[in-house]
Amino acid sequence: MIDTQAQSDIDLHHFDFTPFFKPGSTIASAEIAASPTGLTEITALRFTSGVVQYVAIDAGLAEAGAVFLVVCQAVSSSGERHTLEKRIRVTAEATGIVAMPPSTSARGVYSADLSQPLIGGNPTAVVLVAKLPAGNPVWTAYATGTIRGRLVGAFKAGKTRVVTSLVPGKVGNESKSAGERIDDDTIEVTVRDFGDNLVDGFSGLGVDVFAYE
Repeated sequence: MIDTQAQSDIDLHHFDFTPFFKPGSTIASAEIAASPTGLTEITALRFTSGVVQYVAIDAGLAEAGAVFLVVCQAVSSSGERHTLEKRIRVTAEATGIVAMPPSTSARGVYSADLSQPLIGGNPTAVVLVAKLPAGNPVWTAYATGTIRGRLVGAFKAGKTRVVTSLVPGKVGNESKSAGERIDDDTIEVTVRDFGDNLVDGFSGLGVDVFAYE
């Protein structure tokens, strides 16, 4: 979905995860990410009803016509993890939010929870969503704090987005994670500690891959 946001405006958006969680589940945690940079603040607010809302503040840093992909990942009280996304287009006029038809460009989604039980070892994956046309990535340890997923021809240039989330300190002193496309066959995820050093050993690392036409 593309929403229209006025410059220097504060807009309130909603992600409704209720249809995706088991009946009776509530949201235990939620994370928000936006790409590219330019939104000065992205804040996730959780509601037990299954709705996450975020406030996107543009403070005039983004030019009119700029489009942002905002991704919200929520974990339910029963351990389910789902990811929803919206696109925001900045306009020059204070026209508020105008809903537009949902995008149909996504050709595949992959979502998994990764863990690395042995330092330096290959990670294990619990796959939650497996909808990439070519199959599922094979994950291996590449270097300290760095793992790679390989799937031949799955990750097209300019058409692949990797979103990660990490429960800080669940195993050791890991603090944050990030993901990116390396080439058509490879994506990479890094894990860092509180000192911003690459570090091995993690659990509760969520990886979501969006492939577009």
